Amino acid sequence: MAGAHSSLSLAKLNTPHIAALEFTEIIVKLLSEEHYLLDGYGAADIVVKTISDIENSDWKNLELDMLGCSELEHLLEHIIKWNKTTILHEAIYNIIYAGIEWYAGKIEYEEFIKEYADIITRNRIKGGLEIINSGFSEQSLDDNYWETVETISKTLTDAAFIILFGDRDFLYKFQLFLRGIVKKSLQGEFPDLLKKDGVLKRPRTQPPQWLKKAVFHRDKGKCQLCGKDLTGFYAIENINLDHMIPLEDSGNSDPTNFQLTCEHCNKSKGKKLLVKKAVVQRYW
Repeated sequence: MAGAHSSLSLAKLNTPHIAALEFTEIIVKLLSEEHYLLDGYGAADIVVKTISDIENSDWKNLELDMLGCSELEHLLEHIIKWNKTTILHEAIYNIIYAGIEWYAGKIEYEEFIKEYADIITRNRIKGGLEIINSGFSEQSLDDNYWETVETISKTLTDAAFIILFGDRDFLYKFQLFLRGIVKKSLQGEFPDLLKKDGVLKRPRTQPPQWLKKAVFHRDKGKCQLCGKDLTGFYAIENINLDHMIPLEDSGNSDPTNFQLTCEHCNKSKGKKLLVKKAVVQRYW
């Protein structure tokens, strides 16, 4: 990004008492700098900061909107079972899209496309490429601009999710945030979804193979409670997945709430909330 914008740094995001509108403008300009766009690290950083300090974010009192749910019931329906489009996908997309959409409507269309040209070309975003190849014609901008804005947001969402799903410590913080919402739900209002006040029902089926495989590889085949190497003990279809935050403690069955455990730790943990810092396998 040319001019004064290029001096923006992550340090500015930590400035206390920054106005909500100014904060939004900063994060969007950060996203349009090439070195923050490459693998979604900039987008992931923004999501972590938002979830970690929701009270001082633009999403205070708009948590359901951030999660892509118009009502509490919609959230409970989403996280009572495993969906490949997780509730974290929804949060990432809405956080990123809100900022990018605001910025895209604030500046000239051509200027926005030029600022995001790297991500457009690197990810072969069709609408954006048509605008660029047309020489930024007015007709092409009118036809493709907002579709390009949306596709950029989706591209960043996918990249950021890969990063954040690999960060189990962040996932635990995200689950604590969700628990605060689930805990307030009442069975009388949602009898089909809740076992009792603040407790979701257990899914009727076992975790699917795609989820077991994802958690097994994310956790490097190690029990996340005792560190035991499970790679030579179980076929993936027989591994134990554990709710980081138990259902009885207002947890949920979204894929982002699972960790890999050995059989002993899984059975001995029971309904206790027991999460340890992610077990990391050093390369040497």
